[in-house]
Amino acid sequence: MSDNNLSIDEIIKKAELIKAQAEQQLKDAQKNLDEMARSAIDEVTVDSEAVMKKMEELDDEEEDIKEYTPSKSKKTSDKTITFPKFNKKKQDKSDDDMKEHNAENIKIIDKTIVIGSEEEDIFEKPIIPADKTRPVVLTPKNESKNPDRLQEVPTIVARENLGKYLDGTDDDNEETGIQMCFEGFDDETEEVPTIDEEVAEKLLIEQRKEKVNKFRLFGPDETDPELGDKEFEKTDYKAKDDRQAILTSLLNKKTRVGIQIIISITIFIFLLLMTIFKDTEYLPQAIAENSKYFITASVLSILTIAANFNIFLHGFNFKKGINTDFAVSILSLAVSAQTVSFACHEDLWLNNGVFLGSALAFAYVLALLGKRQILVRIIDNFDFIINSGETYCLENIANVLDVKVLCRGNIDEENAIIKTSVKTDLPTNFMEISCKSEPSDKIARVVTPITLLLSALLLVIVGLKDNFATGINVAVCALTISTPVSLLYIMNGVLTDISAELDKYGARVCGFEGAKMAASTDAVVLEAANLFGTHGCDLHGIKVFNNTKIDDAIIYAAAVIIKTKSPLAHVFDDVIIGKQSILPKVDSVQYEEQMGTSAWVYHQKVLVGNRNLLINHGVNVPKISFEQKYTRRNRKALYLAVDGKIMAMFVVSYSADPDLKRELIKLEKTGITLIVKSSDPYINEESLANLFDLPRGYIRVMNRQAARVFEKYSDMQVEKSPAYVVHNGTAKGLISSMRGALSIISSKKLIGFLTSFGCAFGFATVALLGIIGWYTQITDTAIIISQAIWGIFIIAVSKLKRISF
Repeated sequence: MSDNNLSIDEIIKKAELIKAQAEQQLKDAQKNLDEMARSAIDEVTVDSEAVMKKMEELDDEEEDIKEYTPSKSKKTSDKTITFPKFNKKKQDKSDDDMKEHNAENIKIIDKTIVIGSEEEDIFEKPIIPADKTRPVVLTPKNESKNPDRLQEVPTIVARENLGKYLDGTDDDNEETGIQMCFEGFDDETEEVPTIDEEVAEKLLIEQRKEKVNKFRLFGPDETDPELGDKEFEKTDYKAKDDRQAILTSLLNKKTRVGIQIIISITIFIFLLLMTIFKDTEYLPQAIAENSKYFITASVLSILTIAANFNIFLHGFNFKKGINTDFAVSILSLAVSAQTVSFACHEDLWLNNGVFLGSALAFAYVLALLGKRQILVRIIDNFDFIINSGETYCLENIANVLDVKVLCRGNIDEENAIIKTSVKTDLPTNFMEISCKSEPSDKIARVVTPITLLLSALLLVIVGLKDNFATGINVAVCALTISTPVSLLYIMNGVLTDISAELDKYGARVCGFEGAKMAASTDAVVLEAANLFGTHGCDLHGIKVFNNTKIDDAIIYAAAVIIKTKSPLAHVFDDVIIGKQSILPKVDSVQYEEQMGTSAWVYHQKVLVGNRNLLINHGVNVPKISFEQKYTRRNRKALYLAVDGKIMAMFVVSYSADPDLKRELIKLEKTGITLIVKSSDPYINEESLANLFDLPRGYIRVMNRQAARVFEKYSDMQVEKSPAYVVHNGTAKGLISSMRGALSIISSKKLIGFLTSFGCAFGFATVALLGIIGWYTQITDTAIIISQAIWGIFIIAVSKLKRISF
């Protein structure tokens, strides 16, 4: 209930009184404004009779007067003003036309107005016919000292953005006034939003168009037979809402593995100290006796297995075949049984027994470090995917006909695999790709069964030669030293290191499956503009011809260059402050090889290219000597012609990014071909080879047919794409990820070979010592040290190989 006790009639009367007062104030303000306007008009008066008299005097002057020289003074003694001859036929024009004509035909040089143009002798013959009266062009003052100097590139700003550009303010939120509120009418009412049906319909059409463009009947994540594992169906990355849940799950797993590592390292230290101090005075008397010693050792060994029971059980999960944990699980059974036997049967210990409890704990520590390394690289890659801005994935071009057209003249292989980069909203199958094709499992499937059989064979040989108690001890030692305990850690360490290298380029290779997919590439297709990025091209200045306005020349050139995705597109986009809505529509774009582009703008034919393009279309061009004045230091002249007349010359330059150059040189050694689409007259196979220090022919430029086919892949944007290789959309990100994938494959082969060799060498060493009877040389500490040294050696060699790659 309101606190106001006035009746309705009293409220209405009070409102009418306030309204009358407001109307009176409005009338007073209008009266004041009228008086101010009238006084301002009175201050400015025009004597129309004097103006007409002056115009008659000008008509009576002689027509052939060309020059007027004022009286010499200290200020104007060296200045000359020259007027053009007036044409009587043009005297009938209106005053406005005359003002516009004079503004376009006056040339001011260092405060001297001169008739004529400096362009009359720069064009090759035949030149464009000149008018009877020579045109006059406005020229800045500083061109008097150097008339050939390029004009600076202006910044073109849309009218609606002018206020923001000049003072940085946002006029969109300008207050339009303060609403008058009457007392008693201040109840809050829900404001009904107004909907512009035309805008809403336009927005709906754009949304539908975007959805149609992103739609694919068969996406790679649905047709790829390698994807779709049911194990990852519930936990994989399927929607953006899953980000937090997946990240939390990964971090929790990492925490659990960290706790297991701490427990395992603690047990390992106790077992190692027991091994080192056995039969010494440093060993506590409570466990000095053999029976108590081995009971304690058995308890610690079993505790190690219990702390890592998930690894032990996973070793016997044969759904996908033998995995890397199988070797550790077999080693756990062998070492635990041997240790318990030492406690139960002292004869086994006395026959060259070796306590291997610390070696078992060391194997679990390395296995846990490998698991943690997997989680570290998965978390790092997932963090990159969810926090990066625009996301691009590597995909195969599946259309066989498109592949044939793109390969024609570029790749000789019959069934070539060509890949391209696709912008995507959601990189899918991330967890499956990250965990699939683990090379450690593949190596374990071969190495572990072989070492088991050889160990059993060694047991028989030593048992027959000496006794079976010694044979058991030697066989368990051989099995321990030949178990690839560090393989999982080293393999995933490679992926983690390469992810760190690719981070500065904005790219990631997700798992060995992603590396495998990227490595199976014959060629990569992309826009030539991507090789230069946003800082690879420069616009140094403009030279205009035929009375062309600079802003008109920039608008025409920018429209065509941005439409064709030229390497210079970023440069002209910066000139117009990214406001591409001010550019005119460009139709019928046609690229002419190594010459430039022709198109239609405002129903006029526009040419943007080198001098050969203009000559080919019958347009007069400046002399080569004139062009050479501006094209020193590897600069290029880019011409603009409209409707058969040259308008401007843009002086541009191209430079290669040092990081991209280095990545391309490395990729060139792998045999993967680069095929680019170019619409720039100066971007061809020869110039690209020179810019990036590559052998000519490595980077191929598409022909016209291939370029038309590539158009549908150039701007492809999809909702989902498999997360094999993810990058930020730059050429540097794509090329570095390809190089990183090949480095992973190369390192994987090297690590696999060295690990297998180390296992074989370790087994052969123990077998030889056992056969010749040098049992004292086989110790638990020696096995641990040999495995650690060999693991460090493999890491060092793999890092050196990646550096040289």
